[in-house]
Amino acid sequence: MRNLYKLFSERIKNKNGEPEVYSYDVSSKAFRNQVFYIMADVLDIYEEHGDSLWDYMHDSFAREMGLKKLGRYGEGYKKNNIEEFVDESFNDAFLDLVDYIFHLFYMLYLLHRAKFFQTLFYPFLVQKALLSLSFVIVNHMIKYL
Repeated sequence: MRNLYKLFSERIKNKNGEPEVYSYDVSSKAFRNQVFYIMADVLDIYEEHGDSLWDYMHDSFAREMGLKKLGRYGEGYKKNNIEEFVDESFNDAFLDLVDYIFHLFYMLYLLHRAKFFQTLFYPFLVQKALLSLSFVIVNHMIKYL
């Protein structure tokens, strides 16, 4: 069965299955932590208002990766599984997660802009997360130059 979303690691390969762009062997622990905190800034707020986006993000990404779960924790601990995946996954899998989650954040942003929700806070929150991720990526890429 074909995945619904073409993961980053698949999109950067040419016809022969070789990467077309340079990829770093390891994302630093600081970069991984900052990405997790940015994700938590959005997902924790939704969680406080009754929307279980940690669960949705975990289950949908695990499905895309062909996994049952992203970490060793059981039901009810999907945030912990995502955190473990961020900490321990291979670099390509971590970048797939970043790409996937922030693609979904962007879709949330568009959804909130298209409809008038009770609060204007959500689109701002997601937009801030997308801008923060851009800043963090640029900040860490400069260190490699």
